[in-house]
Amino acid sequence: MGVIAAVTALIEGVFPNVAGTSDVDPEADFRVVTGQPADVDVSCLQVNAFGFGGQDSSLALRPATGASSS
Repeated sequence: MGVIAAVTALIEGVFPNVAGTSDVDPEADFRVVTGQPADVDVSCLQVNAFGFGGQDSSLALRPATGASSS
């Protein structure tokens, strides 16, 4: 799901809100999108996934060279 959200953000310039989240820890040192999706202007994104037993992964995404968003 994270990769789908990242690809959508790269193509459409919109990042989905975090469902069910309304109170964000004031010490969070990053933006948490709540309420409504947010417009974003990004050229690359990183998606992290963490699993049990140390099965972790990270994927960096950017549009293909010469790709068009239309």
